[in-house]
Amino acid sequence: MRINPAAPGSLPVSTPRIAEVLLDNEIAELREWLGAQGLDLQSDTAHADEGSRDRLYWHYGYFMGLKHAQAVLTSRGSTLH
Repeated sequence: MRINPAAPGSLPVSTPRIAEVLLDNEIAELREWLGAQGLDLQSDTAHADEGSRDRLYWHYGYFMGLKHAQAVLTSRGSTLH
């Protein structure tokens, strides 16, 4: 397995399959956790239901993503958590 020397701390770059497996595992873990929180994972449109818990989480995640992008673009994001 090779490490990309141009990107310190980056993932190994041996094959795209490794990245696919990592993503599959992360998705499975997140799916399990979200299901335990009571979110409806059977519906791709649950986030669109007015007043639903899914909608709240979806919008919160989108809000945090926008804030992260804004911080990166304005160089205020040197340490983001």
